[in-house]
Amino acid sequence: MDVVVSSSLFACARPFVWNSIDVGGRMAVVKLANGDVWVHSPVELDARTRQAVDALGRVAHIVSPNYEHLKYAAQWKQAYPDATLYGCPGLKTKKPDIPYDCEVSNVAPEAWLGEFEVAWFDSERAPVIDEPFFNEVVFYHKPTKSLM
Repeated sequence: MDVVVSSSLFACARPFVWNSIDVGGRMAVVKLANGDVWVHSPVELDARTRQAVDALGRVAHIVSPNYEHLKYAAQWKQAYPDATLYGCPGLKTKKPDIPYDCEVSNVAPEAWLGEFEVAWFDSERAPVIDEPFFNEVVFYHKPTKSLM
């Protein structure tokens, strides 16, 4: 994992193949003021990644910010069953096989200690059926001045 902001914000990049093209995948990890760990767009949880994340503290929050960054969400929830797994609006219904605990949209949960501002964008609607196609929740981590 790479340190982005000393002792607070980390990034983990991995290859991610989509339609036979490596578009790359990147996870952000934030250490909250109380020592809990907040994970954004989880990547595959291999032994090396788990060791690095565990060294930061207790994984308490795992976030899938849109309909695309969810491939490893269930794997992380299985590894950290006490963590809360958050999805963007509509994700619990769209992917009932992933054990999301709740959805996050325009208000950050109190458990995030006021460190984040959030904004939900209902970015696209599928034609004909008029249902969300690519919801996106954007996160601003105030202490590090970082946008995810």
